[in-house]
Amino acid sequence: MHELALAEGVVVTALRAAEGRGLTKIGKITVRIGELQQIERELFEHALKEVLPATDERLTGAEIELQTEHSKLTCRVCCRSFSFSEATSS
Repeated sequence: MHELALAEGVVVTALRAAEGRGLTKIGKITVRIGELQQIERELFEHALKEVLPATDERLTGAEIELQTEHSKLTCRVCCRSFSFSEATSS
């Protein structure tokens, strides 16, 4: 389950960013997930919720926002651009 390792990485990164900015509280963490990353979103959300409260009081009550980063693919032959969802719905 690599989602747990990713969640721990997000927490470590958020705490480092807060420390670098002198923050005593983190209100919101936004994570952008590329649609080609093969991350099980529900597992990742669950892992974040489990890791956050036990880690550091600066994270208590922090909102987690997950955003999907959509891909843009281009055909090497015809140079037509399309999204991943367009390619998989055909």
